[in-house]
Amino acid sequence: MMRSDTPLVPTVGAAEPARLRGVSDALLVEFTRTGDPDAFPELWTRHIDAVVHLTRRLVADPDSVLPVVKDAFAIVKIDIAQDRYAHHHVGVEPFRVSVYRAVADLVGRSLPSGASRPPILRALHQLPPRFQALLWYLDVEAMSLGDVELLVGESPAEMQTAHRLALTNLRAEWLLALLDYPTLPSACVWNLRRTNSRAADWLSKTATQRYDHHLRECRWCQNLAVDLQSPGQALERAMDHSLAAQASPYPVAP
Repeated sequence: MMRSDTPLVPTVGAAEPARLRGVSDALLVEFTRTGDPDAFPELWTRHIDAVVHLTRRLVADPDSVLPVVKDAFAIVKIDIAQDRYAHHHVGVEPFRVSVYRAVADLVGRSLPSGASRPPILRALHQLPPRFQALLWYLDVEAMSLGDVELLVGESPAEMQTAHRLALTNLRAEWLLALLDYPTLPSACVWNLRRTNSRAADWLSKTATQRYDHHLRECRWCQNLAVDLQSPGQALERAMDHSLAAQASPYPVAP
C-alpha cells in the first residue's frame, strides 16, 4: 500500500476554490490531467464522504479507513495525470466508481469485473459515460437531482430525460448480457429473445401462447420480468450484493 501521508491528496476539510464548484466531474478529471492544481481537491471534497462510507463496509479496522481512502484517491490522481485513467476506468465511468475500485484493490477485495461481473453490471458498462453516471448516482446511490446536478453538470430537466433513456438502454443491454450466459436453458433463451416483441404485442398467437406458458412455469423468468420493469432498482440490488460479497471481516494488512 502507498504511504497514507502522501501529499497527493488534500487534507480533510481543505477548502476548494469557488470557481470550480459548478464544474462537472468529467471536466474536473480533464483539468486534473492538464495540470490544474485546484481540480482534484474539488473532486476530493465532493466524493470523500461517500468513499469513506463504502470503505467502512470493506475494512474492519476503523483506523485503517482514512489511510485507505487517501491512498485510493492518490492512485486515481496519479493514473489521471499519467493518462492511465485509473486502469482505463476514469473517463468511462463515474469518477467515484474509479475511487471505489482503487479502494477495493488496495484491500485485496476487487469488485467483480469481466465475465465474473453480474449481467446487469456488465450492461451498465456498455452504456455511454453520461448514462452510467446518471444510473449510478440516481439509482445505486439514490442521490437527489440537485446533488447529481453538481457532479454531471446538467439541469434536473436534462437529467430526467437522459435518465429515462439510460434505463431503456440499460434494459436492452441487460437482455443481451443475459443471452450470453452459456448455462441459460433454451426455453428461457427463447423467451428472452422475444421479450420486447411480447411487450409490443408483435408475436403471433402461437408464439404468444408459448411465451406466456413458459412465463407461468418459470420462476426465474417471472422474477426477471419484474426486474425489467424497474431496472434501476435491480441495478442497485446487484451492486449491493456485489459489495456484500466482497466485504471482509479482517482489517487491512499492514
